[in-house]
Amino acid sequence: MEEIRTTPMFQGQADLFLSDYECEKTIVCPDEKMKTLSIKSLRVCRFCKKKFGEVTFQKEAHIFPVALGNEFLISNFECDTCNHKFGSYENDLCRYLGIERTFNRTPGRKNIPNFISDNIRATKESIFDQPGAIKIEPNNGQVIFGYDEATQSRTITYKKRPYSPINVYKAILKMALCCIDKSDVKSYDLAFKFLTTTELDGKFKPCYLFGYRVPGNYDVFATLYRKRHSSLKTMTHTFILYYGSFMLQIFLPFNTDDRNHYPHFQLPIMPPLFDGSGDEKWMPHYTIQDDVSSPEKRIDEEEVIRIKVDPEHLDKIVGIDPITREVVNRRAFPSEVSGLYLVDKDFKLPISLPKAD
Repeated sequence: MEEIRTTPMFQGQADLFLSDYECEKTIVCPDEKMKTLSIKSLRVCRFCKKKFGEVTFQKEAHIFPVALGNEFLISNFECDTCNHKFGSYENDLCRYLGIERTFNRTPGRKNIPNFISDNIRATKESIFDQPGAIKIEPNNGQVIFGYDEATQSRTITYKKRPYSPINVYKAILKMALCCIDKSDVKSYDLAFKFLTTTELDGKFKPCYLFGYRVPGNYDVFATLYRKRHSSLKTMTHTFILYYGSFMLQIFLPFNTDDRNHYPHFQLPIMPPLFDGSGDEKWMPHYTIQDDVSSPEKRIDEEEVIRIKVDPEHLDKIVGIDPITREVVNRRAFPSEVSGLYLVDKDFKLPISLPKAD
């Protein structure tokens, strides 16, 4: 049996998951354009079932959104009409992810996106004439910075932009239905109808999104798992999407082989993947278990980001005037923070700091 690299705390969960599921495929993004796509005149849309001539296939149909950093992983079975529809789902997924794409500097179709909501601004900035930093500051005079003594972490509390929960689920379901084998497509006829219309909204309820926020930064990829035996009271497929610090899992709905078990499914959850650091105390930031069945927009949803601070470093921080570049030796207090710059770990200030006595 395969193994899942996780920490001892989650090993029992890993064993339970793998007793029900085996990995069918791992889906990663290629480094160059795909060269094995069928010619357009032979294409049939997997989602609406229409053929070339009934619909067009002019656009590149990305299996994972470009907004998550996927440039070259595309399909030959998604028509332009469905592609346009799925774009609205992807917009809601990006809003659900909040500030993540800006933190990760994911360029998308154009540039690294700024993130501006009711109470926060996160924008690309230069610091000491060097580009590449992300500046985080309050918007509309609101307080977003704090310090958690218990966890010794700086906190950033910000509001996401409004999004429709069920569209988040459908955005991930669309990726999953792109990844299933062609031989399984017929078994998911109702799932395709659920994805492309609103007729079945509420028929598969609740639509749950499971997962974790983890320390680390994944380039986008996914895994598709199939249950080991048809008699198991689990759903035939589960799909896990990895991006940035997010690990998001859904169970694919409406498979014809699952009807006998509905609605009494067991839902084994994939444990968080270990980062390989050797630290057995490694832990996810938090667990995700979210009912995303509703089409009603979520407004002013807050998220708290925690940035671990070594207490010893607080005594070593110095102040630097951004104009004169004068260095001031003075203890930095978390309550004084009015903005943060995020830079790469190898970033070096282009100034000379005074040597310690």
